Amino acid sequence: MLSSMIDKSKATYTYKQNQNLFLAGSQPLGVFILQSGLVKIEVNAKDGHTHILRIIGPNGIIGYRSLFANEAYHANAVAMEDVVLWFIPKAELLQLLTEHPELSIQFMEAICKDLRIADEKWMDQVNKGALQRVAESIIFLQDHFKDQHWTRKD
Repeated sequence: MLSSMIDKSKATYTYKQNQNLFLAGSQPLGVFILQSGLVKIEVNAKDGHTHILRIIGPNGIIGYRSLFANEAYHANAVAMEDVVLWFIPKAELLQLLTEHPELSIQFMEAICKDLRIADEKWMDQVNKGALQRVAESIIFLQDHFKDQHWTRKD
C-alpha cells in the first residue's frame, strides 16, 4: 500500500551529465530519490572552487535535509552522469510521513546515520594528514563506485 502511495506521488525525471538538480540558495520543493546514476552534492568556495561534500548513488535520497530544516539548499546537486530520479513534492511527502509513522522513523534513522557519518568525517579531517585523507578517499570511491571514471578534480 505504501509503495502504491509513493507511486501516485512521484514524478520521474532524467538529468544529463553535469546538469543541476538544484542550486544553493533555492528553496526545496520536495525530495529526489535516485534510481540510476550518480549525483554529487557540492559547495562553491569563496575562491571560486567547488568542493564535493557527498556522492549519492542509486536509492539515495537527495534534498531532504533542507526540506525538513525548512531552509534553502546550502549546496548544489549535480548529475555526475546521466541520472534517472523520482521526485516527490513536499506536500505529498509530508502527507505520507503523517499517515505512515514507520516512514517517518526510517527518515529519522537515515538522518541520524548521516549525522554520524558527518561526525566521523570531521574527526578524520582533524586526526589525519592530507596524504592519508586523499588515499582513503580514493579507496572509498573505488570500493563504492567501481564503474565510475574519476578525474583528478573529482
